[in-house]
Amino acid sequence: MQLPPELRHLVWQLYWPELSVKARVLQFMFSDSRITEHPTLAYQTKTLRAMQSTHHESRSIALRRCPNKVGIDLGPCDTAYIRFQKETDVVALLDNEPHLDFYCSPEFGDEIENFAIRPAQDIDDTLNNYTEDLLEEVAGLRHGMPNLKRLFSQWPAEFKPRRFKDWCVSDKVNKYLLEMFKPGNGLTYNTHSLFCWPDLDAHPIFTRSSVHRLCSDETMERMGIEVWPLVDFQWRKGLNIYDTMKRVHLNPELADELEPFYADAYDESDLEDDDLLDDGTDAVGDGNEEMDDDESTGLYGS
Repeated sequence: MQLPPELRHLVWQLYWPELSVKARVLQFMFSDSRITEHPTLAYQTKTLRAMQSTHHESRSIALRRCPNKVGIDLGPCDTAYIRFQKETDVVALLDNEPHLDFYCSPEFGDEIENFAIRPAQDIDDTLNNYTEDLLEEVAGLRHGMPNLKRLFSQWPAEFKPRRFKDWCVSDKVNKYLLEMFKPGNGLTYNTHSLFCWPDLDAHPIFTRSSVHRLCSDETMERMGIEVWPLVDFQWRKGLNIYDTMKRVHLNPELADELEPFYADAYDESDLEDDDLLDDGTDAVGDGNEEMDDDESTGLYGS
């Protein structure tokens, strides 16, 4: 006897929790003049790939959730495709020397609407805004991403003072928790990153009134692209920063107690002395699912 459709869908949702996630961040890297997968990507997409290959019902569910795809070059005549939802998901490109004048193949860029990159130029120390030079750089970027609507500047949380990321604890922003189990020294380490970025579609008024602006409305209108921050709370240290921000948001009376955290130019060592940060990862026992060594070349074939 077959389960009712509602129960079958619930089973698939339990198997693939991201089926009910509103928005995700998919990370890639720029290395040796080419775009490659980030180490988290194979693990992040493992369950989705299993959904695609199980049978027609699970594949149909997976493709409804992630109807679009980006392609990365694996070598001569070999392209890996990663499924995503272009309206909500953010494609992030990490580079040690961020710039916007990289080559972007049609397979990678054609369907991207939301793109994140580390700050591509120096930001004014006083206003923390991009300069007019961004106009020219974005014009070049749009050649490779013709459907681009939003450009996000991705900041690690510990590199920015509190006033630039207060909005992250609101319920009116997008949040995506990336969790990965990683083997090492006989244990499996549980690592996390929390991404926060404005939800302009659902909460445009909050975004424009509360989220720190990176350039003026006039500049964004001239570019035809909106530019906003995306904050990455990395590992245990970053999550502790977020938890502290949330505590103060819910209990403002704690602000005086957490004064080092509230300094505009805080010293990270002050936070560690106050036990607000706990560097490292959570070690968990053996038995957790591990990422296969060869998964980086088996992302999506269709």
